[in-house]
Amino acid sequence: MKIELKSLKLRNFKGARDVTISFGAITRFYGRNETGKTTLFDGWYWLLFDKDSIGRKDFGIKTTDEFGNVLHGLNHEVEGCIDIDGKILTLKKVYSEKWTKKRGSGMEEFGGHTTDYFVDDVPVKQKEYKERIDGIIKEEMLRLLTDPMYFNVQMAWQKRRELLLDVCGEVTDEEVVASNDSLADLPSILGQRSLEEYRKIIASKRSAINKELTAIPVRIDEAERSKPDTEGLSEIGLQSEIDQLKFEVESKEAEISRLQSGGEVTALQNRMREIEGELLDIKNRAQSGVLESLNEKRRSVAHLQTEMQNLESTIKRYQREIEDNQQRIEAKTLEADQCRQQWKDTNSEHLEPHVDENCPTCGQALPSDQIQSAHDKQLSNFNRQKAERLESISKRGVAAKEAAERVRATNDQLQDKIDELLNELSQVQDDHDAMYQELSQLEASIKDISQNPEYQAKMSESEDCATKISRLRQSVLEDVSKAREALMDTRDELRRKESLLARFDQVRKQDRRIEELRQEERRLATEYERFEEHLYLTETFIRSKVALMESRINSKFQYTRFRLFTEQINGGLTECCDPLYKGVAYDAGLNTGGKIIVGLDVIRTLQRHFGVYAPVWVDNDESLTSDVEMDCQLIELIASREDKQLRVEIKEMELV
Repeated sequence: MKIELKSLKLRNFKGARDVTISFGAITRFYGRNETGKTTLFDGWYWLLFDKDSIGRKDFGIKTTDEFGNVLHGLNHEVEGCIDIDGKILTLKKVYSEKWTKKRGSGMEEFGGHTTDYFVDDVPVKQKEYKERIDGIIKEEMLRLLTDPMYFNVQMAWQKRRELLLDVCGEVTDEEVVASNDSLADLPSILGQRSLEEYRKIIASKRSAINKELTAIPVRIDEAERSKPDTEGLSEIGLQSEIDQLKFEVESKEAEISRLQSGGEVTALQNRMREIEGELLDIKNRAQSGVLESLNEKRRSVAHLQTEMQNLESTIKRYQREIEDNQQRIEAKTLEADQCRQQWKDTNSEHLEPHVDENCPTCGQALPSDQIQSAHDKQLSNFNRQKAERLESISKRGVAAKEAAERVRATNDQLQDKIDELLNELSQVQDDHDAMYQELSQLEASIKDISQNPEYQAKMSESEDCATKISRLRQSVLEDVSKAREALMDTRDELRRKESLLARFDQVRKQDRRIEELRQEERRLATEYERFEEHLYLTETFIRSKVALMESRINSKFQYTRFRLFTEQINGGLTECCDPLYKGVAYDAGLNTGGKIIVGLDVIRTLQRHFGVYAPVWVDNDESLTSDVEMDCQLIELIASREDKQLRVEIKEMELV
């Protein structure tokens, strides 16, 4: 798509009272500052997007006087004639003040602004206007393809980089590996992981290995310092001394045991154990018959106690039933008395006849026979109803009386059962008391075994044995005490020698630990070197890819070169997107002319990529010392001290 601005008309726009400009393939505007060059640029963007040339919505549109006061009552208009692939489109926008006169006031008051939109002289709504423009080209795309400063100044470097890769195509990993023979092993090393994932793994592993390698010398030093001092000691000599001391300990322990377990003491202790068995046998023989009878009596007493408890429980249950039945009897008796009184009251009722002696229809007096008949009928109904009520009351009274009699009969039966159970309980109580008496007599009849002559003789013999044992033990107490002191000294010396001998085991243990640490250090160093090789391989890959990417991208541009990576102090690479012109970075001292050349070079490539050729506005064009060939319409704004008024040059040429 080719877009060409044919003409631009400004009326009361930023001081331009009435200006109409025609445009050619290359249109140059010459003039000093404030002659209206930027006003044309702002008018173009305001016509399309309600913004000025640098993207601001809030900027001064209105025309002012020499003192800066706004001139009210003016319409601020911009109209543009645009050629789009050979078809002419006219856009117009009018910005006006809104003045209203309130009721009762002769003065108009300012009430805000309105904006009117026209497409090919047809009034349209703002939404339609914007949709028409967006259908041709989006704002960001237009700025990207027409403003030499937009790509390099206003776009973030990440978006610039993304756009360049989209324009020039991404370099595949396979292409990078194929470009460098040293990368042949990289795919098998990566496996299913991406390069970035594996670099993160390498960084994590290297960091962990570094920490371990740093800690190993400290651990070796700790192990060295943990070795006990063995200078002047002999492991063989210490072992020989320990064996001798162990033999002496065993000898002294045997001596103490011999003193503590003399033969006579042992014999007396054995005899005391025999006497304990004989005493138990005497006690069992003396009490064997009585104990069996005693247990039988105790079981009988317990059985009778249980039987008494069961009888008492049954008697209490029957007594509770009688109490409950007595309440029912009282209720039924009361009900029968009430029925009797109600029957008497009902039976004493009499009819008070009342018959209307006049005809209810005509009001004449009725015959006497009709009056008598009505009276007899009333009396008959009264007597019949009274008889029915008396019969019902009588039935209820009889039923209540009979119910009370039945419950009384039940209570009489329960009382008979209670009397029988009380007799039975009395008999069981007597049996229990008699059995308990027999048990007490039997318990009292058991003889005190301590009074048995045979039992007393055995007890006396046991006491004699204990006395003899005490005298024998007292005689050897001093010898045992001396032997124990000697044993403690020998054991202390044995522990000291064993502690000295253990130093040699501790030394060997620390030596083994030191060797393990050194082996681990060698293993980690080997692993670290392997990861270093892999890291170098990934960096070689990145540098190769960078070279391919930069070469592919830079081949699309005539003047501009792009740096997509910067090398860090540690040798690593960081992504970036820096445009350069003749080796000078855009943001590192490049002059205005160079920046314009870079901007035009980028626009030319992007227009070719997107297939959209729109008019490019070049501000500060006086900074250029050479022309840049473009495929689109060029509008150049040139500062010129000689031109006090805006001067226009149009150069027609066939656009590509």
